[in-house]
Amino acid sequence: TPLLDGECEVAMGEDTLAFEFCRVLDAQNGFRMFYNVSDAAIDVVFEAPRSETAGGWVAFGFIEEPSNSRGPMVGSNAVVVVADSGAASGASARSYLLGGKSGAAVVPSDQGQFESMSASFDVARNVLLGRFTRALAPGGGLRVLNPTAAAVLWARGPGLSGDGSGNTLRAHAASERNFDLALNLFDTDTSPIPIQRRAHYDAFVAHAVLMGLAWVLFSPTAVLIARFMKKWDPLWFQLHRALQILVCCMVLAAWVVALVFGSRAETAHLVIGCIVGSIAMLQLINGVLRPKGDAKLRPAWAALHAWSGRVVIVLAIANVFIGMGLFDAAVGWYVAVGVVFGVLVCLHVALDVYFNVAKVEYRPQTKNALTADHDQPDEEAANAAAETPAPHTTTD
Repeated sequence: TPLLDGECEVAMGEDTLAFEFCRVLDAQNGFRMFYNVSDAAIDVVFEAPRSETAGGWVAFGFIEEPSNSRGPMVGSNAVVVVADSGAASGASARSYLLGGKSGAAVVPSDQGQFESMSASFDVARNVLLGRFTRALAPGGGLRVLNPTAAAVLWARGPGLSGDGSGNTLRAHAASERNFDLALNLFDTDTSPIPIQRRAHYDAFVAHAVLMGLAWVLFSPTAVLIARFMKKWDPLWFQLHRALQILVCCMVLAAWVVALVFGSRAETAHLVIGCIVGSIAMLQLINGVLRPKGDAKLRPAWAALHAWSGRVVIVLAIANVFIGMGLFDAAVGWYVAVGVVFGVLVCLHVALDVYFNVAKVEYRPQTKNALTADHDQPDEEAANAAAETPAPHTTTD
């Protein structure tokens, strides 16, 4: 709910603190900030419900590198408040360097950015509160804070990890953080801030969906069909061709979206994506220009086509996971992609074992003249001429 005029007060421990400004940063997760701004510094109190009854942490900070290609979180500092039963106030505050997106990369740090840090836990409301001051121009290479466009970040998470150090934070959920917001600290509007999405968010989603479906589902399925359905000729070939043409169309569309709307700053994802897209298009051309089944070049073509397909799928799947990392995808998406691709891989292995152990024939026994350029297994086509005895003739 909005903060009303006169409501820029917050109870912290036994004190009730009054501030000139206050904002609801995240109405869904109950994240609020109260602050005063002077010519030299900002005094901040932030609060949010802890995400677990037996632990939890909340954090607030200012983005140090807004243009960082690894995301605005990386390289920034934040004050983290952790529920602490050993502290008189029920919580403790500490400055952390957000060195990366993994828990191990978020480490305690003292760069002198934050001063007068304190914390408390409001048991009645199950809310963690933190307080600090920050100089607008702290020096030491830290970013000068512009009060009219203060790039802020906040998050909350489920407590500490079990590594024994007492310092490593467990990762927050994707829905419990915001890294893409610049506030005018002099704004007196106390209504909740709308959910912020990165620029061209819908384009990023379209790119992810197209690439995900193409490489996680459709292309591996096309490989399964080509491997195990040759007995049903020419149906297998028609299905394989249709799926791979669909994959190429989806990849081309996603490629265009990335080139138009992408920042081109994520070097690894960009380079791998260009390699994958190029191989995919070459595979399509390769399939159209395939030699006839009895051509001498057929075995070499078959090996090139098969191994290019395997390589491009492996690269594409790796790039899907890299892309999810750049998009700050929730853990559930990693699990879903891994499960779908894993099921297809296991199915491929299981069918291969079954057909070889049970000696079940899944390839055509006779050659159909109408489909001679694709229905015969490539290794059989390669050796057909060598295995067929030459006609025996006699002379009188």
